[in-house]
Amino acid sequence: MVHHSLNYVSWKQRKEVAVDLRLDEFEAEWDACYLPIGQSWRRN
Repeated sequence: MVHHSLNYVSWKQRKEVAVDLRLDEFEAEWDACYLPIGQSWRRN
């Protein structure tokens, strides 16, 4: 799931986003830029 989610993220932000994927704060921090990731995690 993490690997699939990072396909949407630019190389410059991958480390930052990967850390936040492990936290509940991902949607608050990144939904504006990467909405499909949050939606995908909620579905699964």
